[in-house]
Amino acid sequence: MVGVFCRTVGQRGTRKRGWLVFGISMSILILLLAGCAASTLLTGSDSGKTIQAHVGDEINIALDANPSTGYGWSVEKSSGTLLTLKQSNYSASSSAIGSGGTQTLTFVAKSVGTANLQLKYWRRFEGDKSITRLFAVTIQIQA
Repeated sequence: MVGVFCRTVGQRGTRKRGWLVFGISMSILILLLAGCAASTLLTGSDSGKTIQAHVGDEINIALDANPSTGYGWSVEKSSGTLLTLKQSNYSASSSAIGSGGTQTLTFVAKSVGTANLQLKYWRRFEGDKSITRLFAVTIQIQA
């Protein structure tokens, strides 16, 4: 009778251990899949190009800028339902007053389709007459 009891308890322990290993494995798989979104970096030389992306991918566009002059990059045209602006950051190239740097705009591909993105470098307070540069890219978003 004692032998039967030990064997039953041992099988339950193995079964519990199996479920624990399964649960941990599934958790790791979910974390890995969540990190599958790709990131693409574009620069000024990529203007006019067509790129491929997948839903969930981030598209980072790094462009020369100098906000001390009042200029900055903004979205001129975008396919809002396909592509959304996540953030815009500026990084100075030096600590000297008035020096330029890089403005990076990060977009996220939201759904399947072709997004035509156009950015403008301008002084917002002066309006469209102040536009000095344009950046355009076509993004083909796949599932």
